[in-house]
Amino acid sequence: MNPIQALRKIHRLAFTHRAYKFMVREFMRPDDLDALAETLACTRHLRTLEPLLMEVPRGQRVMVIAPHEDDEMIGPGGTILKLSRTGTKVRVLYLADDTSDRGEARRRETMKISNVVGYETEFLGYSANDIPVNSASTERVARAIDGFLPDVLMVPFLSDDHHDHRVASQLLSEAYKSGGLRARPEVWAYQVYSAILPNVIVDITEVAADKSNAICMWQESAMLTRDWAHYALGLNAYNCRLLTGNNGRSYVEAFFVLPFADYMSICATYLDKRSVS
Repeated sequence: MNPIQALRKIHRLAFTHRAYKFMVREFMRPDDLDALAETLACTRHLRTLEPLLMEVPRGQRVMVIAPHEDDEMIGPGGTILKLSRTGTKVRVLYLADDTSDRGEARRRETMKISNVVGYETEFLGYSANDIPVNSASTERVARAIDGFLPDVLMVPFLSDDHHDHRVASQLLSEAYKSGGLRARPEVWAYQVYSAILPNVIVDITEVAADKSNAICMWQESAMLTRDWAHYALGLNAYNCRLLTGNNGRSYVEAFFVLPFADYMSICATYLDKRSVS
């Protein structure tokens, strides 16, 4: 047992006898709490505004930035299924590949799923948890987006609880600030791990089973670590509270939708403040 494991074991034993029972993953204060507080303050609207129910995003070309292979189906997978069935051209841009022993299987399964669901794929090939943010990577992201010229761009919301998911918005922001990005698509920020404060919702009840089946096709890779289909539909079931007059048996994907420049402004609020925290 290494020192960190030993410290966590002592911490666990001590806190089982405390009134507030939780574990601390890191003993340093996260450096982005102030930045997140200021960023999310401008999105707290559910007390006075009702999210807009939309069938699908408007547009003929939709790009989804997926930090990892499976984020596109766990997050907006139901909406992608609905888009593909309306004839909308969808392309998924993967930032990172699985570099574990399961990586080859994951890529093979991803290609199979994309063929079944009906979307194109493009891979940048960075390593998970080590996606670089530099001039080369931002230029590649800008080139990929401009090469497709989407009407709608889906990206994990910048406060999603995974470092790589936040990096996706950071890369987008840097590409915008560099002046190397021509496209100005409407941004649909989606959720993967974390609840968001949405202004748009999509009822995916009719395709929920197909979404679950698609996620389960990662049998040799992602599904070995967690039942991601169960997790994703659980989050979608939780979101049905946002549907007016729902019967409690619906599945909903939630989005934070803004014009491109406005989403870039929110990203700047978070990223600029975080850099000096």
